[in-house]
Amino acid sequence: MDYKFCPYKFTSILDFLEFYDNSNKQYNAIVLHCGIVDFAPRPLSSYNQMLSLKFDYLKGRGWLEYFENRTDFLDEYLGEKTLQFMSVAFVENELIPLLKEVDNLIYVGINPVLNYWDGNYWRKRPSCINQQLVQDNLMLQELGGVILSSWDDLNVKKFTVDNVHYNKLGLEQIGKDILSRL
Repeated sequence: MDYKFCPYKFTSILDFLEFYDNSNKQYNAIVLHCGIVDFAPRPLSSYNQMLSLKFDYLKGRGWLEYFENRTDFLDEYLGEKTLQFMSVAFVENELIPLLKEVDNLIYVGINPVLNYWDGNYWRKRPSCINQQLVQDNLMLQELGGVILSSWDDLNVKKFTVDNVHYNKLGLEQIGKDILSRL
């Protein structure tokens, strides 16, 4: 069994695609536990920082123009417009077709963010944070072998420290769900 934990500040599905494209290994199963970075609304300054880190890959795939010319802003957060790194159209038209080509892919979905609970996160999240669930639902509908981490409110509090980052119990639960699929 191989494990690949991406060490990047903004670990993205793009990092998975780059790793997968450069790998010549065959796997019985590939677990993709990624998406919140790509789908969650983020301030424009954060979007641009992520864009600069993914620049070479995006340019190589011919996607750079799309990422540089976005106008599909959401709410404002911390005095800035927000933008999801990947729009619904990009996920539907570009990302999902590529992921469907990955044999034995198991996609771990993301959970909703509770607007009334921050856990140990030091500030409120963008009011449009759950817009991320639109892209996630597309992934869940289109990809085979999915695992839902879309928990109810009680389980979000039980399995995460801040709505987004899993605690030990949450990682164990996702691990059990993955093992049940293998």
